[in-house]
Amino acid sequence: MGNGSLSDALHYWKSIVGMAGIISEYWRALDSNLPATLDAVHWSSHPRTGPFMKFIGQLLGAHLQRYPGMQLADVYKLLHQAALGAGHAVSNAADARSRLQAEVAGLASGPDEPLVDVISPDGRLARVHLRPYVAADHDLARLADAFARTPEVCPPAPDKLVKFCACLGDLADASGIPFSRTQVAEYFDAIAAQSYPVVRHSQPFRDAYRPAYRVVAIELLAPLQ
Repeated sequence: MGNGSLSDALHYWKSIVGMAGIISEYWRALDSNLPATLDAVHWSSHPRTGPFMKFIGQLLGAHLQRYPGMQLADVYKLLHQAALGAGHAVSNAADARSRLQAEVAGLASGPDEPLVDVISPDGRLARVHLRPYVAADHDLARLADAFARTPEVCPPAPDKLVKFCACLGDLADASGIPFSRTQVAEYFDAIAAQSYPVVRHSQPFRDAYRPAYRVVAIELLAPLQ
């Protein structure tokens, strides 16, 4: 998908998932039984369920097709953002604007990317890619403000990150991701021991794809034409 409207992005997401209602019901059933923090929670201790596994598999499949050089750190970063957004990266709206302006000023060429990549099961969180956003002459201040407001609109859900990560061993066994179960276990055991920290994209990913985006609640940018 190239530079398109928000409706195009939503259609793209629905083509990946095709089951948003089922997943929303799944999350409502889980919410009353999940811990509020990641303390003493391990990714491998949670069950993998059909609709949830399907969403994670298709989300990662779409990203791996576009970014075949993804490493486990990049897989984890995607899942981390889908559950927690990117509130760690901004302290206030003014800071969000200055950082965005500085990044855009040094923006280099990169791969063909959609304007919007929806990344969460409820369809609310998305990566808005800067190159197509700037090319379409969209308002940087509006994007920065949406980025700053996103943690209020879509509060981080650390409990859900564990559920995301729990799918990866089975996906590895099914060749749904280009990593072995052993590689997945080694990486995510280390991540769990660190209480699921924020990580950077891997160096191979940064070198190959020059990622430049903001994770936002897409409702704050509607209508994005």
